[in-house]
Amino acid sequence: MNRMQYLSKLSLILIFLSLNSFVRAESEMLNIEHPLSEHLAEFNGSQIGDEIILDWFTEKDVKAKIFIIEKAVGESKHFDEIGVIMTRNHNEEIMYLFEDPNPSLINKYRIKIVMEDGSKSYSDTLIVQKSDSDIGKK
Repeated sequence: MNRMQYLSKLSLILIFLSLNSFVRAESEMLNIEHPLSEHLAEFNGSQIGDEIILDWFTEKDVKAKIFIIEKAVGESKHFDEIGVIMTRNHNEEIMYLFEDPNPSLINKYRIKIVMEDGSKSYSDTLIVQKSDSDIGKK
């Protein structure tokens, strides 16, 4: 990736984060609840360019050790691990980001949350459909 591509991608991610913060603030003002699991406050996905960006927030004092990002494609019910993120345990809400550089047209994501004691739980499944401007072109 050259410098211009990197800066362009970084700009898109920053715009996404700014818009996401605005939407989160609006949701909080409207008191909209998005219950996912007892450990995640929110789980979202958006397409930026050809990639899908996942973001999620943890509640305060979450005792999670790692987040394992899993993905199923199309109609499949089989989820494969596509990434692992180590947690940053703090006494504040924390945002995490994950890029899927190879999304399919229909993507189902979930997060396996592995706690410090070894127990596991899952987020709800998030479905993100990729828009592809080349569909239908010959």
